[in-house]
Amino acid sequence: MAKIAIDAGCGLYNEGKRYLKSLDPNETSEWTLNQGIATHVVLLLEKIGHNVKRLDDVTSQIDVPLTTRTNAANS
Repeated sequence: MAKIAIDAGCGLYNEGKRYLKSLDPNETSEWTLNQGIATHVVLLLEKIGHNVKRLDDVTSQIDVPLTTRTNAANS
C-alpha cells in the first residue's frame, strides 16, 4: 500500500488564514474547516491499508511551519 501525507493547512491561530467576515461572521479558520476533512480522509485511507501521516498538529496548539511539513512529506 501507499505512504500518504495529509495536511489540514495553516494552524488554528495563524492570522489571515480565515474566512472573510462578510462571508462568515465567525471568521472560521482554514484549519478548523480542513481538520474535519483531513481526519475523515486519514481514517478512510487507513481503513483500506494505507500508511498515513498527518503533517499538521492535530491538537491545533502548534502552527507547524510549512518547511517542516514539506520536509516530513518528502521523507
